[in-house]
Amino acid sequence: MVDGLFRRSRRVVQIVDLNRLYIHRTSSLIDYMLGMWNNGKNRVEGFICIADTLEDAKWCNGDKWYAPIGGIYLGYLLDQNTRRRVSRQLKWNIYQVSYRLIHLVNTLAITDALRMFNIDAVPRYLNDVVVGNKKIGSVTIRYGNNGRDIDYVVVQLAVNVNNSMKSLPEEYSYLKEKATSVIDILSRFLNQNDKSTLIKTLIAYINHYLNLLMSKDKDGREEIAEIWSEYSGLKGKHVKVLTELGDEREGKFVKLSGKHWGGIILENENGELDIIMDGCKMVEKKV
Repeated sequence: MVDGLFRRSRRVVQIVDLNRLYIHRTSSLIDYMLGMWNNGKNRVEGFICIADTLEDAKWCNGDKWYAPIGGIYLGYLLDQNTRRRVSRQLKWNIYQVSYRLIHLVNTLAITDALRMFNIDAVPRYLNDVVVGNKKIGSVTIRYGNNGRDIDYVVVQLAVNVNNSMKSLPEEYSYLKEKATSVIDILSRFLNQNDKSTLIKTLIAYINHYLNLLMSKDKDGREEIAEIWSEYSGLKGKHVKVLTELGDEREGKFVKLSGKHWGGIILENENGELDIIMDGCKMVEKKV
């Protein structure tokens, strides 16, 4: 399955290349990669960095996040040099897509990679992956522009693997109720071969979904939205959506819309559709 994904990716474009692999201890993967990019090194799309620990990791809300040795912390860089290397439709589309779709691509990649290990992972809008409502993975994105166009996109993925939530430092003890890891779910330590397989599988799925997203056929983004909607298990359920402005909207979750760049479609109590383009979090609301 994994090798098949790699072969399909290579026939289109190997967006994230396992051969460009850098292992580094760093306080921030994103800052490290941007430093490399700004210094003129590896200014090509597909540059990968894998850190064994992150010393300054934070949740999207700014809270400090525990990222010790044992997890997978993987980042990759997409920049404008993509335009010189890949097909016309890719170089045209990559700067048109909403960052929400990039989040969906990567949360789906984490979800599928974990499911290959028989872990019932589920994506949660916008940037998390959970198992039994406990976070096991997350995605962080940073991008910059030159005044006219997006200059770069940096994506960081984090997956809790051998870092158990049962043996946390006191200052992070609150995570026991909020997070989980592969070792806690499978009750076994992933050896180096298994962990390498998980990384390879994750990269394969990143390539698979990025190629689908960047395909000339605009149905690719709709397919990603539909897959995410099915995986979420939220279809037909009453949900609450928090927007970037801090507003709350409620309704029955219909699906995500690829046409609307990963926007959320809800059905209100009058049967009318409400399309939310600036949602940042969606949770099921028990009624």
